[in-house]
Amino acid sequence: MNARSFKVRRVVAFLLMAWLAVALPACSASGSGGWTNNIAEGPFKPTIESLAQYQTPEWFMDAKLGIFMHWGPCAVGGTHGWYGRTMYQEGSASYKFHVEHFGHPSKFGYKDICKLFKAEKFDEAQADALVKLYKKAGARYIVPVAVHHDNFDMWDSKYQPRWNAKVTTGKDIIGLWKKATDANGLRFGVASHVARSYRWFQTAHGADKKGPLAGVPYDGQDPEFSDLYGVPWRDSSTGYERTSDVGPIEWEKHFELRMRDLLDCYQPDFYYVDGGIPFHQHPAGLNILAHLYNSSVAHHNGKLEAVAAIKLDNKPTVAVTDYEFATKGGMHKDYWQSDKSINREWFWMRTDDPEKYTKAKQIIATLMDNVSRNGNLLLNLPLRPDGTFAEPVIRTLEEMGQCTSTIGEAIYATRPWEVFGEGPTDFNKGFAMPKPTDIRFTRDKAGRILYATVLDWPGNGATVAVTTLKSGRFDASAIATVTMLGAPGELVWKQDDQALKVTMPNSAPGADAYALKFTFKTPSIPTLQPDTHGK
Repeated sequence: MNARSFKVRRVVAFLLMAWLAVALPACSASGSGGWTNNIAEGPFKPTIESLAQYQTPEWFMDAKLGIFMHWGPCAVGGTHGWYGRTMYQEGSASYKFHVEHFGHPSKFGYKDICKLFKAEKFDEAQADALVKLYKKAGARYIVPVAVHHDNFDMWDSKYQPRWNAKVTTGKDIIGLWKKATDANGLRFGVASHVARSYRWFQTAHGADKKGPLAGVPYDGQDPEFSDLYGVPWRDSSTGYERTSDVGPIEWEKHFELRMRDLLDCYQPDFYYVDGGIPFHQHPAGLNILAHLYNSSVAHHNGKLEAVAAIKLDNKPTVAVTDYEFATKGGMHKDYWQSDKSINREWFWMRTDDPEKYTKAKQIIATLMDNVSRNGNLLLNLPLRPDGTFAEPVIRTLEEMGQCTSTIGEAIYATRPWEVFGEGPTDFNKGFAMPKPTDIRFTRDKAGRILYATVLDWPGNGATVAVTTLKSGRFDASAIATVTMLGAPGELVWKQDDQALKVTMPNSAPGADAYALKFTFKTPSIPTLQPDTHGK
């Protein structure tokens, strides 16, 4: 192909994408099919001032634990969570693996990896079995990634007709997750990472700088595949959408129509955005938030049930703030969420040892830490390309279920107390291994029952010292009973000026955390007094 014909094809491809952005109908949208006039009618307008009406739905504050699933063509490569980007970075581990196993990216690119994604063992029965497992583990909402940075839609996508799961697997994967989630009485969510795909895929527009194929264009330069890779753009950074420069205006329009298609077809109660407000408060990002909220109000008899989780702390609050692999320290009025992965990456890695994945005890400790601070945990699980898990993942979920079924009363539908707990605040990155001195407080919504969850077993018959509840700071005369969830009978306790000391049972309940339950003679939990003498 000569340079002139190559340029002509690129222009034609760009114009085709612009046409797709305005010409195709959404799943169940109304109106003329234009860019902004299909926003569902309702109380929310696409402005920060209007979206600031948002209040976190109670179901989400009660749910506490969600399951996140990064799955798609990136798992086929299995060497990096950003395989579609890193396979075009000459000399990287993904590049070397790709050349060795599939061929040079000028000949066999990510478009061809997409075609290898078949989800062979995933069907309606598998989706139902996995959702049942998640529910048993304690999850209350399910969030598959609907589209990652790789621009590949995991549903029967009208606006990405060549690069979607229905085309390569014959299955509407998001539809299967939705059906299984609804059937098991859980809340359904979807995640979108696609807003910055233009920048993310700029590596596909390059070429080797050395070696026998130096200068030979990678397949991303072929205009025939601009609907997957986009076109060359001035910005190739991968950070969150702090500016609107994430692609041409046609891309923003196309994004909005794809997201409306996703939201209208599957009516999720949870919408996760990997970044700030998409396009940094340009029309598409605000339009989608307004559409999500208004659609939810319409589908729930005037009640807002939708949650949008967005990175970066937006003020005023227009959504729940999400913290990736982090925990929001301290106590906070605004509800929040952290998302963390059970493995070292978000996608399945072929070099991983699943036996070294995060253990149930660490996950439960992080969950309790989040809940004590007014937050949720969205736990990512990496599915293999065929739609199955390694055995250690299943084992961990089963162990989590043993714990959440035992101490669930101290987790679900609870609220933070006056302080989050005791012990080091080292849960901010990854998952920490808890100690018997780590304690997290929660309370029932009525403010009548206090829970102090000990995050590791101190030993049969050992004494746990809850220093926050020492004399002079907490009125122990109001205590009616002290028990442990999952253990019979009342526990022996006493209070002095150092701590409230509880004698643990002679055997541990079948759990990875141990919830002390305090009931009171008074109508509410006594107010915690200032600590005038330190600990």
